[in-house]
Amino acid sequence: MCRGSAAAWAVAAPVLLSAQAASAATWYVGGNDPGAFADVQSAIDAAAVGDEIRVAEGTFLGAIDFGGKDLSLLGRGIGLTRLDVGCEQVVNLNGLGPGALIADLTFYAACTGKDQVGPSVWGAEDSSPRLQRVSIVGDPQPAGLILHGPLAAQPGQGLVEDIFLVQAPFTECAGLFGNAASFRRYPGPIRRLVVAHPCPSSLHLDSGPVDLANVIVRANNRVGPAIYAGDSSVLVSQVTATKTMLLDTADLFVTPRDDTAEIRSSVLAGSIAPALLACPGTGYNHNDDEPLRMSWTDAWPNPGGEPVACGTGWADCFSCGDANPYPVEGEGNLSSDPLFIDWNDDGNPSNDNLCPGAGSPLIDAGDPAEQDPDGTRADIGAFGGPYAFTCEEVLDADEDGYMPIMGDCDDGDAGRFPFNDEVPCDGIDQDCDGTDTEADCGDDDDSGDDDSVDDDSAGDDDSAGDDDSAGDDD
Repeated sequence: MCRGSAAAWAVAAPVLLSAQAASAATWYVGGNDPGAFADVQSAIDAAAVGDEIRVAEGTFLGAIDFGGKDLSLLGRGIGLTRLDVGCEQVVNLNGLGPGALIADLTFYAACTGKDQVGPSVWGAEDSSPRLQRVSIVGDPQPAGLILHGPLAAQPGQGLVEDIFLVQAPFTECAGLFGNAASFRRYPGPIRRLVVAHPCPSSLHLDSGPVDLANVIVRANNRVGPAIYAGDSSVLVSQVTATKTMLLDTADLFVTPRDDTAEIRSSVLAGSIAPALLACPGTGYNHNDDEPLRMSWTDAWPNPGGEPVACGTGWADCFSCGDANPYPVEGEGNLSSDPLFIDWNDDGNPSNDNLCPGAGSPLIDAGDPAEQDPDGTRADIGAFGGPYAFTCEEVLDADEDGYMPIMGDCDDGDAGRFPFNDEVPCDGIDQDCDGTDTEADCGDDDDSGDDDSVDDDSAGDDDSAGDDDSAGDDD
């Protein structure tokens, strides 16, 4: 197949993390380039390891299988490049290493009527690609992400950054279970991650170093904790987790591998579950007498006023099977109303604004060794620290399930969001693709009028064959 020219991509091309080898090729999907492929899978099939595939703005249909090739798949931006992949385990990332990069696009999975939905972006075997600025949207059922790295993965090779897992529009949970995201032996940091669908348990991390920062988990109504970190060396910072609605779990459930586990600068709030459950596990190397470190963290009761933990406020209210939970200690911890700008206990993540409001105790109360982007001491939670979200990025003001950072072109209008059904010819861009669909408008010339309607002075039907002013057909 022909390879497209670079001219069509001279503006707003995504920035790569590493230079491609001189022999690497660039392939194009969509757009006006005459050599471009019509679909992503055809470009992947043609490409070789190290090649780069650039996908134009628009919606492209079909399941995707990388075939184990370390490629770069680059779109034009979240909500602009949309890969409509169908339902259940339909983006195969198995075998990809950190040489693979997926960036600046949205995966969309329409799973209507499913009782159980598996992850749509699937790398369950030896998978450690880099993901940056990617949203994964399930409509109406949740979609998810699995990245399970190889046994020999080297820490620091991968990177997951600016990832958004969303159930949009929000629907009630109906027998759904599973994980919104599962990272096992993933060899890199996970930064700026938002989980905003409440049905499965949210984040599952195990069997390796966990380096998790600036994460928002909004409304977790089904099985399991908001965040589970098991058999791992754990570093969790700048997390905002709310609305874990099951009593037999926790906002943050940790079974540490060793004594390096630490949670800091996080807010665990508004749940009927405990804030933290820290349990020993078979074969783990954590010293049973060594407390788990948690510092500069706010744990606050659910809106009904019940405590989120027992005893000192940090221990588990329940059991860890046959063992006792680890004691937790640290400095700078709070048990205060975080004074979010707006939130409630309805279980719907779309109508919350989890930014610290005026007078919030979270402001300038995080790890004093960290700074916010404005140079002040880090705030507690995902809106603080060097990787802080801004309030505007993740606010869903119109409650349509999409945030501006995900491509919502009008966050004041719930009828305009990515993948919405477009109404032709009304002058409104309902699906946020930048245009109003003109199909079936009736105008098939350049006049801009509806040719099926007579608009001359004769009052006749021009389609009948009459072309004079008399009104007769002659």
